[in-house]
Amino acid sequence: MKALKKFFVLLVSAILSLGVCLFGACNAGGGSSSIDDSDKYVIYVMKDGEGVEGVGVSLCLATCPLPTDTDENGRVIFEGTDYPIANYHITISQRDIPVGYKVEEEKYTGTSYGTFTIELVAE
Repeated sequence: MKALKKFFVLLVSAILSLGVCLFGACNAGGGSSSIDDSDKYVIYVMKDGEGVEGVGVSLCLATCPLPTDTDENGRVIFEGTDYPIANYHITISQRDIPVGYKVEEEKYTGTSYGTFTIELVAE
């Protein structure tokens, strides 16, 4: 009976330790940096160091599709399965930019997957 009790205590301890380790791993990296961008385009639209929600972003290859809105972190992800590696440019919907701000550059271009940040600057 004593051996069974020790086994049970060790089992519960192991489960709790595993849970704590997994919880810590889930929070490691603190958000955006934990996204694997090796097979996708991850685009952030930032203003004063904060993500801007609801900005329309298009990833243009041969044509420019309708914009996809940024999430609450100012992020939009274009999966590589839908967007192969190619020469591309990123456009921002001007109607979605907060009043008093503008896009720093007119057009952002690239040739590979990765994470890109578009900074909105005060006018």
